[in-house]
Parts: sequence; C-alpha cells; structure tokens
Amino acid sequence: MRITIDEITGDGSVVRFSFESGHADGVWRGESRPQVGPADVDWAIAGRFWWGDDVRVRPLDPRAQAVRDDTLSVAGLAMGLTPEGVLSLQIAGGVVDLQTGGHAPAGLLGAVVEVDSPLIELFPLAR
Repeated sequence: MRITIDEITGDGSVVRFSFESGHADGVWRGESRPQVGPADVDWAIAGRFWWGDDVRVRPLDPRAQAVRDDTLSVAGLAMGLTPEGVLSLQIAGGVVDLQTGGHAPAGLLGAVVEVDSPLIELFPLAR
C-alpha cells in the first residue's frame, strides 16, 4: 500500500502518515529510520478484536476514518472471514487481516466494517 509519511516523531518509531482515506499514526517496523515522503508498506492491525465492541458493520463510506480518544477507527470492505476468525478487509487499496473473536454477523462479505485499533504497524516493502 502506498502511503506518504508526513511527520516522524520521537525516536523515529512513530510516524504520522496519509493515504487515500485520510491520516493516521503508525509504528514503523523497518530496519532503517523512516523518511518523510512516499513509502510502500504493508499494514498490520495488532491484537484481537471482538464483534460488537471493536468491530462492527456500518452503513457508511469505507474510506472514512476518524481518531477518538487515541484510538484510530478505520473502515474497509469485508473480503473474507476464515473459520478461525481472521477477517480480511480491503482498506485504502490494500488488504489487512485481523483476528476477530465472538460471533460475526450474517451476510458479512462485501459489507463495510469498522474497526477500532489503538495500534497500526507499518512494515516497509523492499524496493
């Protein structure tokens, strides 16, 4: 996924970045220090997310995102859900997998799903 690093904070491990859906903060997981400007990365949303609490279907634009109480809320299209609870979401032109728990709603595929996450990890892709 293509992002633009707008700002590097502290020791360089946290970056503020923009993408086609908005802005967010992420933890840089590269071996070298990030640089301001465009970057190709894979995203990871760490943790386990529970249906109804952290993950929900919503009737809104999948490009929308917001930050509330230091928690990023992102939305994407549900592309798949494994029997083990791994949900695949299409977010900003890429696919992000996350572990869910609880009971997923029926008719999930193709729906817009919102996820509240305190942490996005960014892994730079080799050029």
